[in-house]
Amino acid sequence: MRLLSIASGSGGNSMLVQMDGINILIDAGISGKRIESGLNNTGQTLGDVDALLITHEHSDHIRALGVL
Repeated sequence: MRLLSIASGSGGNSMLVQMDGINILIDAGISGKRIESGLNNTGQTLGDVDALLITHEHSDHIRALGVL
């Protein structure tokens, strides 16, 4: 299992979990562009994300939900 932090803090949260060839994005609390850029920095794209898990409804966890 690999955990990759894309953003963490009051400005927004997003993390990529990779395990057995599956990519799960946990939270989307930053802009879609920042998520895409963060994924690219890890060698992944939005197309590589298999699932999105939202932990709760605060804006710093769902900001890009509508875009994604």
